[in-house]
Amino acid sequence: FSAVRTSADEPQFDIAARTKQQAWVRSEPQSFGDKDFTFPSALCYYNARQLYSFFDGKLPIGIVGSYFGGTRIESWSSSDALNDQTCGGIGQLGEPATGYQARRSYMGTAGHAHSAARLGEVRNETLYNAMFSPFLPMRFAAIYWYQGEANALHAPEYACRFPAMIADWRRKLELPDVPFFFTLLAGYWDAHFVSTRAAQMHALGLPRTGVASAIDLGDKRNIHPRFKKELGRRMSLATLQVLYGEKVDSFGPRPASAELNQGA
Repeated sequence: FSAVRTSADEPQFDIAARTKQQAWVRSEPQSFGDKDFTFPSALCYYNARQLYSFFDGKLPIGIVGSYFGGTRIESWSSSDALNDQTCGGIGQLGEPATGYQARRSYMGTAGHAHSAARLGEVRNETLYNAMFSPFLPMRFAAIYWYQGEANALHAPEYACRFPAMIADWRRKLELPDVPFFFTLLAGYWDAHFVSTRAAQMHALGLPRTGVASAIDLGDKRNIHPRFKKELGRRMSLATLQVLYGEKVDSFGPRPASAELNQGA
């Protein structure tokens, strides 16, 4: 199921599908190329395919896609999340996040504004209201998040906004333990992505979270990395570890400590 791109000033209780004929489409060769078929997220598709294969086709998997390119995290956050100064309960990283600024328009940086411009202004909360709130009655096994580029100029705030949104989504879904997975931003040329990745990693302080790195899969001239199949494989490893308790290596080496030697 792929949700239509839309926004709203108040929480909605239903959302239309992008497809005209049917809401749910089977993942099979006959579906691809149909005029009413809307392609799902490549990352989610390859992740699901890897999981389906791992469990020998005995695990039914449904993908619900709700995405809107070029948008900031504030538009996907409720007022409760935007007002959360505890950062989802894990505290600040670096500079404190600025307070909630009601109804401020966030269009992203110049390289990201074009997608949001299709609906005009995409303000705080409006995508949460229109593209997340309708799914609150559903029971999800896991949530996957691929965003951060449009917040690259505000990494310290993102380090708080991101875990605050995760914690709030779990509360609103009444699924406090639902695993939450995200993609570490790809190797794009923008130097601000470095601090944004550090801000993203702060969310791992929340329980039952996982990450798949795309830093070596990117293209410094293309903000949309092409190698989604490998990224999906990595995400499936994180899912197997966090959601299903499988003993797999889901992430590469991480630095344990650093020391500055003035005489070196």
